[in-house]
Amino acid sequence: MRSERGVSLIATLWIITILSILATQFLYSIRLERGIQANLEERIKMQYTARAGVEFFIAQLQNDETPYDALDEEWAQTIEQELPDAMRSEQTLRFRIKVTDELAKININEADEDLISQLLIRAGADQTTVQTLAQAVIQARDEKGFRTVGDLARVEGMTDDLLYGAPNTGAETRTDEEEQPVPLIQSITVFSLDKNTDAEGNARTNIASADAGALSQIQDAEGNQLFTQGEAQAVVAQREQQEFNTIGDLLETPAVSQQMLDGVRDQLSIDDETDSGDGEKVNINTASQSELEQVFGDAGIAEDIIRHRDAQGDFGSVDDLRQVPVMTTDEMATFADKLTATDESTIPGLINVNTAPQEILELLPNMDANKAQAIINHRQTGDEQKSGTQEQGGPFENVGQLLQVQGMDEETFRQLVSRVTYRSQVFQLDASSVALDDKIIGKCLAVVDRSGQTIQIKYWRQD
Repeated sequence: MRSERGVSLIATLWIITILSILATQFLYSIRLERGIQANLEERIKMQYTARAGVEFFIAQLQNDETPYDALDEEWAQTIEQELPDAMRSEQTLRFRIKVTDELAKININEADEDLISQLLIRAGADQTTVQTLAQAVIQARDEKGFRTVGDLARVEGMTDDLLYGAPNTGAETRTDEEEQPVPLIQSITVFSLDKNTDAEGNARTNIASADAGALSQIQDAEGNQLFTQGEAQAVVAQREQQEFNTIGDLLETPAVSQQMLDGVRDQLSIDDETDSGDGEKVNINTASQSELEQVFGDAGIAEDIIRHRDAQGDFGSVDDLRQVPVMTTDEMATFADKLTATDESTIPGLINVNTAPQEILELLPNMDANKAQAIINHRQTGDEQKSGTQEQGGPFENVGQLLQVQGMDEETFRQLVSRVTYRSQVFQLDASSVALDDKIIGKCLAVVDRSGQTIQIKYWRQD
């Protein structure tokens, strides 16, 4: 009996021990699952906090009434906000947003071979292979197009070092005298575009297709007319001989068409010459505006002739009237935002002169370090006078104001005007949720486009 009781006791103790172990394991599993659930809950909560940052910025865009986009605006600063934690009333959730302008980068879907080559050189590509690689980029683009910057990885000859930068191996970095490679990912985009409208949202007039009537209707905000009917006809006449590729071509368009000049040539001279049988000819070097208006039948053309004569001196021949421009640089600075050379509703690949860094501005046609720095100086000056001159700075409110930049010549302006803008419709958002210890928990990267009727998310990645 004692032996049986001992065996029963031992069995009971073993059962109790096993049950205790099972209970402990069960409790541990419950605690572990609760911990996992809490961590998952916290992570999901932080991910949605980061997404809230994106929605916060979209709401800001919807309320943005500034006609330009510049680095001194609120969106260009790091934005940080707190939200109440619905599950823990005593705590708050924090998100941080860094916004970059996609129009401060080069659009790889629009860049020509020369520009792509310059980007590759800056990224550290071997000089002997740059041209071949640039042509490979264009070929891949023509075949399928690039939907994301990462698509460049499929280009034959492209390396991760060129696209994303060399990994930090802890080795010694280059000296200050050596130029550091700039990975393509930092300089390029596939999303940049701007609306083909003026600052008030009105459609621009296409100088490459508009008739004389439409051209003569162009006015500035004060109602001042850009072209008279005669000047507008001169623009149309020039267009029949030479295709307009940019609005800068107006600076080289004669106010007197060849057909008009041939029709009035017999009435004009460069001295006090007497016409055979019909009285005196009109001396274009001394004639008043009313006399010239009587000959040409247009007050605007008469004014253009006198203005050119006052600035450049007497005409050497009647044919020199063809050198009188229909538009001055001052008029271009005022009216540039009203004009376009394309019928497209949006224009991809433009560079925002209010946000682009110097190294991007330097890559544009006819630009150099001095001109790029002058643009930056101008946009940063505000209402202060620069270098003792009367030139006013501040963010550009239309591309015509580039002509006010110190050192900006007409040829550079003509090269730039079709490639730049003063605003953006597409922004990249790097939104993060921030823990109490300032550690980044959730992140999402979004590209938002406001060029349409509603704001759209063109790209989304969540970590």
